[in-house]
Amino acid sequence: FFLWLHYVNPHTPYDPPEALLSQFRGDGVIPRGPELEIVTGYHGGLNRHLAVDGETHWGDYVDRYDAEILAVDAHVGRVFDALAASPHAEETLIVFTSDHGESLGEHDYFFDHGFDLFNPSLRIPLIASFPGFLPAGERIHGSVSTLDVYPTILDLAQLSFPTGPAELQGKSVLPLVRGTTSRLHAHIFFQNDQHLMAITNGRLKLVRYPDTEDRGAQFQLLDMYRDPAELENRYEGSEAHIAPFEAQLSSFRTQTAAWQQATDTKRAGPSTEDEELPEQTRRSLESLGYIEK
Repeated sequence: FFLWLHYVNPHTPYDPPEALLSQFRGDGVIPRGPELEIVTGYHGGLNRHLAVDGETHWGDYVDRYDAEILAVDAHVGRVFDALAASPHAEETLIVFTSDHGESLGEHDYFFDHGFDLFNPSLRIPLIASFPGFLPAGERIHGSVSTLDVYPTILDLAQLSFPTGPAELQGKSVLPLVRGTTSRLHAHIFFQNDQHLMAITNGRLKLVRYPDTEDRGAQFQLLDMYRDPAELENRYEGSEAHIAPFEAQLSSFRTQTAAWQQATDTKRAGPSTEDEELPEQTRRSLESLGYIEK
């Protein structure tokens, strides 16, 4: 069997069960911190659609976020408990990951993701369990991409990899697990729905901001060893030094456009008129920020 579970929470609006939220309020771990201004976007304060009566401080919403994590943890635990009670526990591969992180105020960006390419939105968990095939309790050091999850599953299931230029972009992480390599990728690429793209070699990250009507592309160079908070742009004066890095990012942009075109062509079918979304579905998508009101 194959089962895909996608838990939307933890995700704004943070609305955890009160019984779980009470475990975080006033526990002394997270301070309430500064009072947040109510804003229309997600920078400079608390988005007006997320505001809860009586909760005006940064720590109030971090507590709500943590409580949502605890709620999801309980539901994931129900699945694992059911699997453990079944005859399939010792022959089932489990992969746990996320589609993004969350910015909790870093770079003045509060309780959202997808606007920038800083590490709070990019760094996510990747945990795998497969009795008899993967070592238990071992932590592997080495950066990988969500694109690597698919080929890793195929590798562990001993299934053939698809062929073709647009079929498979990631790599199996098993060489990292087996210790036959210490590095899976020389570079990892990122992109988001704001048309930002980035490349990193593990230490340096080069972010490309898209062209606008009044200027060309802008770049940000971050040294994540010296500047783990990603606050200092080192691009100016480094252009010649990182020219090869910039060329690789440009190549990634070209490859991504070609891949997207090939994918769109493959998926194209007979045109149909857009169906009107059910009201409950529309409200859910609005609350998640996928469609505008």
